[in-house]
Amino acid sequence: MNDHEEYDPILMFFITFFFGVFGVHHFIRRHYGLGVLYFFTFGVMGIGWLIDTIRAFVAMFKTNSEPQTGGHRCRQCGRRIEPNRDSSLCRHCEEQMEQDYLQISKHFTRIIDEVEKGQPHLEDYLRRFDILNKDVEQMWDLAQDIDVEPPFHQSDLRKAMDRKFAEAVSTRISMALEKSQITMDTLKLKQELMALTEELIDCKYHFPKYAELIAPMIEKTKETLNKI
Repeated sequence: MNDHEEYDPILMFFITFFFGVFGVHHFIRRHYGLGVLYFFTFGVMGIGWLIDTIRAFVAMFKTNSEPQTGGHRCRQCGRRIEPNRDSSLCRHCEEQMEQDYLQISKHFTRIIDEVEKGQPHLEDYLRRFDILNKDVEQMWDLAQDIDVEPPFHQSDLRKAMDRKFAEAVSTRISMALEKSQITMDTLKLKQELMALTEELIDCKYHFPKYAELIAPMIEKTKETLNKI
């Protein structure tokens, strides 16, 4: 590792020039063994100090001559990027982001499968919707960095989730109606529809950001109840 890349080269030159004979520049870089050696030998009889001072002087001018643009250092970790690399990320950060993206994609796919299978309680849908929205936000952030296209735009995902929730409510109403037609038990039908209405009201209370989605579903169950 080039130590000059880790610290301000101008500052390191002056520290080396004025205090290097005591090994201060080595202590700053956590090269404690060299620091102790320089301290007790006065910079290895001045020879080590002179060599380090020349190196610091050259590094100072070498760094200052480089174009100071954001593309030279990784915007994620600050490491220097290879000159021929056409990216604002170093290879390490890009690989890490690709791995993170893959993990989130797998999690996203698993949750989508769970939603498609259907949930016994409507709140379970909404909880999973929250997870999916969070996954998509993370995927979009990473996608912009590693230049890939996420499987869903957030707006498309929201439309799909709203449709799935509406289908779940409609299915519950349809099943209750079909059951009542077979058993001829109107009282049981009313109880089931009232329970569904209460469940929707709870959902609206616990998930206020889905209020616009839930409100028409509540009206739908109440309307069905009034027709019985």
